[in-house]
Amino acid sequence: MGKKSMSKDRGYITASEWAIEGGGYKNKMEGVPFRRLPFNCCAVSFLPFDDPVCTADGTVMDIMHAVPYVQTHGKHPVTGEPLQLKDLTKLTFHKNSEGDYECPVLNKVFTDSTHIVAVKTTGNVYCYQAIDELCVKPKNWKDLITDEKFTRKDLVTLQDPLNLEGRMLDKFEHVKKGHEIDRGGGGNGADDNLNSRAMSADIKRVLEKLGTEDATAALVSGGGGRRAEAERILAEAKHKADATAEDDAGLRAAPVAGVAGRDDGPDRELALERLEAHAGGNGLAHLVSLSRLPCRSPHPRRGHAALCSAGGLGRPVARVG
Repeated sequence: MGKKSMSKDRGYITASEWAIEGGGYKNKMEGVPFRRLPFNCCAVSFLPFDDPVCTADGTVMDIMHAVPYVQTHGKHPVTGEPLQLKDLTKLTFHKNSEGDYECPVLNKVFTDSTHIVAVKTTGNVYCYQAIDELCVKPKNWKDLITDEKFTRKDLVTLQDPLNLEGRMLDKFEHVKKGHEIDRGGGGNGADDNLNSRAMSADIKRVLEKLGTEDATAALVSGGGGRRAEAERILAEAKHKADATAEDDAGLRAAPVAGVAGRDDGPDRELALERLEAHAGGNGLAHLVSLSRLPCRSPHPRRGHAALCSAGGLGRPVARVG
């Protein structure tokens, strides 16, 4: 056998052959359209967003991709930290007559070099120059469009041209982990008579699901496609979080308010039950149960307050009658 035969029939494979054809290391950046995320693209799908939401650190995503990602992984797609739906804030980007995103106050067109911020309480997006000159320096802490009050903590930086480390795709958690992302791709439909290229991903899914149980379930839930469903899920998560916060605040404020001076009755009993449920997790339920006993002190209010102060707590738990 000559040299040419030996060179073609070698007894090993190269590193590139193992990586491409074998089970070796695969480059997770393969297929990624760019290395730095543009300001108008979703951090999950890398596609231009239509209905943007953001996290507390300013990561912007399209709601149609953000909601299912958080539901599936429960993590921030960029940092990998725990993330819940209630932590997402809906954003309102403004466009000019040519369809470009711009600051609604200074009419400055946004680019990948613009310092962009959002007001968390309203979701409105501005260039930092407008917020700095009209809100921060004069201490006018009101939204420039809605006049709603906010604080410095409510300012969320969406893009800082001097700090682009967080926009490098090779640092993204879901890129490093290789998470499968549904980017709402194309694909040819089953019916060749339809112009599938002119249809959106939602329309294609509707046509595929016609007459199925999924279609019936979608009709019952209100319809509207994946985007509308994501908006409903996000709204429900925020409503649930707000309701829980209000309940906790009510229990902390006055578990037995309005029943002082009453020895018995349904109002006092209901208040004691609420207090017992609230105090059970802190090991104070036995004090609440003692407060159900009739007070024999000549000063009922003072006697019950002293009873709830027992046990070396140093302050009354609550006044119960």
